[in-house]
Amino acid sequence: MGLTGDTSDNIPGVPGIGPKTATQLIEEFGSIEELLKNLDRVKNSRVRASLERYAEQARLSRELATLDSDSPWIGIGRLEKGRARPEEAAGDLQRNGVLQAFEGFFSAARAPGR
Repeated sequence: MGLTGDTSDNIPGVPGIGPKTATQLIEEFGSIEELLKNLDRVKNSRVRASLERYAEQARLSRELATLDSDSPWIGIGRLEKGRARPEEAAGDLQRNGVLQAFEGFFSAARAPGR
């Protein structure tokens, strides 16, 4: 996703690189960082030029697309299919203020004059 981006998550990616090209590049170079270190080996001049111009955007996109497994919001294991533990997930959400934030949001949305 660091190369192709994802409009639904506002991840920009690198213009002109779609899923097929991104897959080929990652298979050949192993990672975005290795790809960017070896731009001279990229055969397609249009792709190489785009990578040169948007290298920092590619790095940012990779970072944005990387899930933070240490996030204090909720343990992903509690949401896996067949292992959901709603009471623990609700506790996580309560401790981290997520439920209060949503309650405030919906209260404001229901306020008179809106």
